[in-house]
Order: sequence, then structure tokens, then C-alpha cells
Amino acid sequence: MDTSWIETFEKTEKDYEMYYKENIHEIHTYMVYINLNNEIEKTINKKITLNKENKLTKEELIDIIEKHKRVDSVKYKLENTLLYNFNLENDELKNYLMNTEKYNFIKELSLDDIKIEKTIKCFQKLNSIILLMKEEKKSNASTRRIRLNIMNRKTRRRKK
Repeated sequence: MDTSWIETFEKTEKDYEMYYKENIHEIHTYMVYINLNNEIEKTINKKITLNKENKLTKEELIDIIEKHKRVDSVKYKLENTLLYNFNLENDELKNYLMNTEKYNFIKELSLDDIKIEKTIKCFQKLNSIILLMKEEKKSNASTRRIRLNIMNRKTRRRKK
């Protein structure tokens, strides 16, 4: 039985392997810091290895936010979370190259588990989570302190 055609097919198929979807094991996270004037102050890029493939848990996300909420002694709070997931099918690549405006890969997320769809191997580096961090306003409120003198238990009376 001649099986050479199988080897030829496998060799040819190997060239196209990079165009098949695969599970996501790591993702880039961009923290974008915005000051009180709505200007981008700083950006930080971190590559994160996912504990579960295709999923960033809520706990992992909160941990990332907590580690990066203070930069240069300025406190920031999470304003928005975005996911860029390039989840195009391999047969749609030609259409995408002809008309990129028709496709939108950005999703706004809530503070919950993030499911990342499988991505074509050569485009996995495009997948990213964007955390928009807004500078917190400094509060001018202060607490008034009242000091009690426990030694004098008598009521003061006005002298006439």
C-alpha cells in the first residue's frame, strides 16, 4: 500500500499550520494611565501567562489592577477594561485584508472572568487587554478632631 501521498499532504499542510486557530496561553496587558486633564500620562505593557487557557479569571484581573493602581506616588482607579481579540477565521483573512473597517475586534468588558476566543497562531500577539486607569482626585475633606479632657469632670460655669 502506497502511503507517500499522506506524507506529501502532511508536508504541504505544515506550511499552512500557522493559519489555524489555537488556544491562548498568554496575553499582553496594557495599563494606560490618564491624568485629571484627560491626557495619557504613562503606559505600561506586561505579558501575562494565563492559568487557564483562553481565560483570565476575575481574581487574576483584580490582582493586576491592585499591583498597578499606584504609579509614581499617584493613585489611579480603573476607568474601563477593553479586550482586543483577533478572532478572525482563516477563510475570512482575504476579506479582512480587502476591507478592514468592516471588522471590530475590541470589546468593552466588566470586572469579571475574561474569555478569550481561539486565535490564528500568527495573530496571537495582537490579542491584548487594555486597562484604562484614571487618576483619582485628591480630597480636601478633613476630619475635625475634638479632644476630651478626662481629668476635669466638672462642668464649667460662666462667671458673671
